[in-house]
Amino acid sequence: MPTSRRDRTLGRFLKQDHERLEVRLEAVMRAIDDDDQQGALAAWRPLEAGLLAHFATEEKHLFPELEKTDRVETAHLRSDHGTIRQQLTELGMCLELHTARKRTFDRFAAILERHAAREDALLYRWAESHVPSHVGAAVRKQLASVLGQARAILHEHPFRP
Repeated sequence: MPTSRRDRTLGRFLKQDHERLEVRLEAVMRAIDDDDQQGALAAWRPLEAGLLAHFATEEKHLFPELEKTDRVETAHLRSDHGTIRQQLTELGMCLELHTARKRTFDRFAAILERHAAREDALLYRWAESHVPSHVGAAVRKQLASVLGQARAILHEHPFRP
């Protein structure tokens, strides 16, 4: 099924979600730098929710399409998501226990950056020309819903932007 002209912006839409998540991570790291454990935890909640939803969206809508073309790359991206989810759990516990350290979050930020770069270069570029328009619409709809949920979490647990 051919993609429409509008679907060529799918990669840009997903990159913008990466940028939004990066801003959230920067807020967590600023709070850790300031030794503000409560602020870090408050900033963490929307970041964690956003990352998990971003992964779920990709796994539900994009990975099955990519897997038809490139099983190895899809497996690699799924593995990345699993590793990052595990780290999310561990880092969340560190924040809850007030044992968060900048060095640990710096490593996490580097892992996220590498993963995002891989997705930007491979998955998103591929998606713009290969994903059917109904799949692109589903991605946009699911991530828009996630943004609404993240805003609700942010309203409940505000942090310094």
